[in-house]
Amino acid sequence: MKSIPLYFFSLLLLGCSSTSLVYKDEILHIKNSYTKQYLKGKTLFTDQANYGTIFIDQKVFQSSHNEILVYEHATLDTGYNFKYNYSYTLSHIFNAKKVKSIKNREGLGFYRIHLKNDAYIYALVKTGTKRSLTMVYGFCEENFNALLHDAPLRNQNINFKSAHDHITSQWNMQLIITGTLLEKKGRKFHHRE
Repeated sequence: MKSIPLYFFSLLLLGCSSTSLVYKDEILHIKNSYTKQYLKGKTLFTDQANYGTIFIDQKVFQSSHNEILVYEHATLDTGYNFKYNYSYTLSHIFNAKKVKSIKNREGLGFYRIHLKNDAYIYALVKTGTKRSLTMVYGFCEENFNALLHDAPLRNQNINFKSAHDHITSQWNMQLIITGTLLEKKGRKFHHRE
């Protein structure tokens, strides 16, 4: 009998763990019960875009490990949800050849995005909500794998280009108008891989 209350108490604690993926005050916060990392950064470029039903906040920053990373937070207008799963959504946002979900831990997804020019993007995505999309991309494969296994990140030697050129997402009105990404709340979600 003692094990039943203990079971429900542990479920309550698991439900209370929150996932965080946010870039604020030049620090990237990556947190859930498996990992807790804070990456210092220096903001190089910020931009905001409004596509009617989607508002996007973009920040390009140089991490303390000498990587240029892009933080994007897309918020949907009231009454709208993302229509499909994250792999499908990312494939359209990046106009990708293929998107592979490597792992999803308590609302923190690890994705490898294969672009049409055969380059790869390694992204962390906050999952678990259909009302917004938060992602950080631009990690080298080595540091992406380090984050995946909660290991220390290493300094990188990278080729710098214009900060804006690191933004590889391709948000546009066509994705909104054609209904590729969004649907009105209350309609059944479709699951595509």
